[in-house]
Amino acid sequence: MEIIKWSEKYSLGIDEIDNDHKELIKLLETLQESYDTCLDKETTLEMFNKLEDYAAKHFSLEESIMDDLKYPFKSGHVRDHTYFATMVKKWRNDEKIECKSQKLSQFLTEWLFEHILHHDMKLRDHIKQENHKTDE
Repeated sequence: MEIIKWSEKYSLGIDEIDNDHKELIKLLETLQESYDTCLDKETTLEMFNKLEDYAAKHFSLEESIMDDLKYPFKSGHVRDHTYFATMVKKWRNDEKIECKSQKLSQFLTEWLFEHILHHDMKLRDHIKQENHKTDE
């Protein structure tokens, strides 16, 4: 599996959000590096805790920004956040999954970059448009 690294193409130009995304990508790197061997249960549990903490903090930040801007596409963006949180919680509690770190790695690789490149970039463009209106 190719190890995903931070790239400026993922940048929204909002330091707090970009730093959060960098943090999530570091978690993903750890999962990807251990993909073939599977993380032990204790380390996997720690990853779940970090992901749940991340989601609570980061999603709250993004949603607060959306509220402040009266962002018209908030519902779809929040739906994607809810999906992330639901899947992480589901897999934490699913004892049938043999290697949860692999499952998380696969999910995060797909979800994160689709989310950043679609939902977050749409938010970035809206922010730029709103900032442009106030500059006029």
